[in-house]
Formats: sequence, C-alpha cells, structure tokens
Amino acid sequence: METLIMVMMIVVGINFILKISFLRTWQFVAILLLCAVAVFVSVDWASQQSRAQISAWLAQPKLMADTAVVLSIDILLYIAFCLSEVRNLFRIKSHPKPLWQKVVRIFLRIYPGIAVVPLLGYLLVNALYLFIGYDFWYVGLGLSVAVFAVDVLSLYGLRVLLPESDLRLEILFLLSLTLWVLCVVCTVNGQTAVSGQDSVNLTSLLGVVALIGTFGIAGHAIYIFRHRKQ
Repeated sequence: METLIMVMMIVVGINFILKISFLRTWQFVAILLLCAVAVFVSVDWASQQSRAQISAWLAQPKLMADTAVVLSIDILLYIAFCLSEVRNLFRIKSHPKPLWQKVVRIFLRIYPGIAVVPLLGYLLVNALYLFIGYDFWYVGLGLSVAVFAVDVLSLYGLRVLLPESDLRLEILFLLSLTLWVLCVVCTVNGQTAVSGQDSVNLTSLLGVVALIGTFGIAGHAIYIFRHRKQ
C-alpha cells in the first residue's frame, strides 16, 4: 500500500509540473512562490505530526476514499483542461467564443491543482524527522527553497525535453487517467464494497445500453443540426 501511495505522489508531482508548463513565466513563478510560502508557514502544523500518525491515516480506508474523491476532482479538471486545449486547436478562428467559454478556459489554464498540497505536507513532515536536531524553521525554509528551485529546474528541463505543447498535453492526459485508476485501486485496499453475484441482470444491462444508444443518437443529431445551421 505504501508503494502505491508513493507512486501516486510521484505522478501527482509530475502532473503538477506538466500543468504549470502551459503557463507564462510570471504565472508559474507566482504559483511556485505560493507553494514555497505554504511549506514555510506549515512548519508549526508539521512539527506536531508524526510518521506513525501519518501511516495510520494512510491505512484508514475511509480517509483514503475521501482523499481519492478530492484527487478525482483534481483529475477531472486536468482532463477538462486537456480537452479544452484540443478543442481550441481545432476551433475555427472566425467563430467567436462565448464569454463563459473564455472564462472556463482561463480558469482551466491557470488552475495548478490542489493535490500538490498534501504532497508538500508529506515532504515537510518527513524533512523535519530526517533533520532531527535542527531548528524546524530552518528546515522549513530550506525545504521551501528546495521546492522552488527543483520545480523551476524541472519545469525548464521539461520544456527543453518536450518543447511541443501538444505532446506535453497528451502526457498530462494519459498520466491523469493513470492516476485515476490508481485512486480506484487505493480506495479498494483489499476490500470490496459489495459481494459478487453469479447472475447478470439482463434487463438492467439492456436498459443501460438503450440509454447510451439514445443519448448517443440524440447528441449526434444535435451535432449535425448545429453544423448544418452554420
């Protein structure tokens, strides 16, 4: 379980760097400064925690399920950003976008993600226990500087290795889907919510298929009607 959580934290960190790589320089610098400040001001909270307490939290299925819900919201916004950028690439420039679409696109673009907050808290707690004997505030300040420096170097390294924004967008989309699957695995944690059944309810299955087919046909008809109207 701990290995799975570590993998999820690594994916969250990579997703965060990928997401802010689409921002302008002053925007991602401001976000990284906020992360550094958040680490420094959380020293008091982190000093009151313990590794055993955090391990106990991670072993609680209910808490992990709540965390997975918050993380799923983050993933949904990342996926929405990817789809919005792809839609914008193929948009006809002569067609103006409504105001609400512009607002949503700006929000999705500048949204950095909240999943990095517990990741920074986890790093801070472990840093305080790693450097036992040192002043907590010095350790927090050092970690803040390290977080800012590592993120900036990672960001510029990513832009050098992957200068194409569409390739970074595809990787962000795939990693978000992977993280979603890991969330499902993490919430199960060896348990199942319901007992298995040997029989299949054909009526319910046919009903679901009928609903999917009906809405699919309706959506395709609306799409054709709108394009003919244009």
